[in-house]
Amino acid sequence: DDILASSSRQRPRVTFQDEQPPPNPEPPAQPVSSSLLDSLFSGGSAGEQRRGARAGGGATPSSSAQLSAAPIRGPSPSRSQTGSQRAEQPPPSRPTPTIQHQESQQQMNVSAAIQTELDQLKREVSSLRYEHSEDQQTIAELRRKLETEQSEHKRSSERIREETKLELQELARRNEREKEEVRREADRSAQMLNSIREQQGHFDSMATRLEGLNFGLTQVRDLVQNVNESNDKMAKEWHEQQLEHWKRLDEERERIENYIKTMEKEMDQMRESYQKA
Repeated sequence: DDILASSSRQRPRVTFQDEQPPPNPEPPAQPVSSSLLDSLFSGGSAGEQRRGARAGGGATPSSSAQLSAAPIRGPSPSRSQTGSQRAEQPPPSRPTPTIQHQESQQQMNVSAAIQTELDQLKREVSSLRYEHSEDQQTIAELRRKLETEQSEHKRSSERIREETKLELQELARRNEREKEEVRREADRSAQMLNSIREQQGHFDSMATRLEGLNFGLTQVRDLVQNVNESNDKMAKEWHEQQLEHWKRLDEERERIENYIKTMEKEMDQMRESYQKA
């Protein structure tokens, strides 16, 4: 497009007007500007620069900028003359066939350069379309992969959320059980504390009663000693009574055994006398 735009530009024309123009003047030949030809022939190199910049990721100035930077030839200072001087000059001569052939050759060269650049641009457009198609396929594949990853991530998130929910429920139940155990332990501790307090109250009451009865340590020791002596005496008497009782039982047992033996002898005698009779 830059080449076409630059080629469509018209070189400024310079005409010389005489005071008496000749009849049916032919327009003078317009030589092709060397700067325009240079810019057109440099279009191929500009296309290569654009391709290299596109491959390397950089930016190069377009051919339109190069053509716009090329100077356009205008009327030379030597031709800025007065009207009298232009009148003295002879009319321009007609272009010869050789000049026309050169101009035609130059135009053909320009057209060939433009066609070459157009073909190159078409190839670049085809390559870009192919790259665009590949990019679209890559994007579609990446989208499918992204959707797959998102679905997998969603399933993983749901599974993790469900597992976390179950774990939280289990932790909540365990926490409730621990709280219940702590409450029961607190109740038992409170009951034990109340029992200790009650026992302490009983001890305090007993101490108060002991203090009220004026029991001293000596009196208590004497009382315990008297009780122990009484217990020893009672145990001794009971032991003696037991010995006597066992002794009487032994005597009674011997008496019964002797009586049984006597009865057996009598029975034997009676049996013998009965048999004899």
